Amino acid sequence: MIDILQLEGVQPIDYRNEDGCIMITVQPSGEHLETCPECGGRLYKHGQRINHFADTPLQMQAVKIEVVRTRYRCSGCKSMITPQLSFLDEKRRATHRLIQQVRKRCLDRTFTQLAEDTGVVVNTIKNITLDFVEELERDIKFETPTVNAHVKLHQEIRVWALKS
Repeated sequence: MIDILQLEGVQPIDYRNEDGCIMITVQPSGEHLETCPECGGRLYKHGQRINHFADTPLQMQAVKIEVVRTRYRCSGCKSMITPQLSFLDEKRRATHRLIQQVRKRCLDRTFTQLAEDTGVVVNTIKNITLDFVEELERDIKFETPTVNAHVKLHQEIRVWALKS
């Protein structure tokens, strides 16, 4: 099967069109977990979890990635572990590249336009934009001039009057 997503760590296993959206089912291509990262205990498979994430549009259609991940339970500490994928933002339920595309366009387009283009709900677009604006405000500092413009103008008039 052709890998049109080109995302590291996953392999596509199915493509389908659902409600005008391209749905691509993927599964992790890495090795299985064997030891618990918290206690070092032995892990055993504990079913599968299927999650949906938004990705950048293809062929003018929204793309959803259906991720099928094996869940593991530790025989020692009984904690549940689901392997993490580096290209996903679990908080926004989207890929990092989609978030980057929204950040590039969010200051030029409306939230509704971006939501229609990407197939993501408006509130998610708004939250990505708010995070971006917050980051900009933290990184970029605007300095206001110490001398007001009207004071400067008044000084220039005074100098001109003294010269005449």
